[in-house]
Amino acid sequence: IRGAKKLGEKLLAEKNNADLSYTLATIKTDVELNVTTDQLLLGESQKDQLIEYFSRYEFKRWLNEVMNGADSITQTTEQPVKMNQYQASSQDQSAVENTPKIQIDRTKYETLLTQADLTRWIEKLNAAKLIAVDTETDSLDYMSANLVGISFALENGEAAYLPL
Repeated sequence: IRGAKKLGEKLLAEKNNADLSYTLATIKTDVELNVTTDQLLLGESQKDQLIEYFSRYEFKRWLNEVMNGADSITQTTEQPVKMNQYQASSQDQSAVENTPKIQIDRTKYETLLTQADLTRWIEKLNAAKLIAVDTETDSLDYMSANLVGISFALENGEAAYLPL
């Protein structure tokens, strides 16, 4: 990673910008509207204007839907979520029960809590030919998730977590 020697410092120095960027990029979904959802449905008279907007702002999938007359633009249908849609068969359950437990050596997993730990890992990352980097969030919903840390791995069984 270029400039990795100062990665921790840069992450801390730019935390406010990252928070601001996240705020600016988050679409508010709790805005109160003075119209009903029925009033928001697309009418034939609005198609040309919508095509112009979707073209200008490069909403390609929505543009295709309007151009092809897809019903998803003009109609809203809510489908109930099926609970327990996928039931494990007795054969699947047996396979799960008979799967051997994997022993994990946790001695090579670290939480980077000090500058010295971070510096040591940056040196390891710089020396490695191949690394994995993953962002850790507090939710699977990317629209509402907050970044809580970054994890790094060098090889199978050797990884570090940097809490933010």
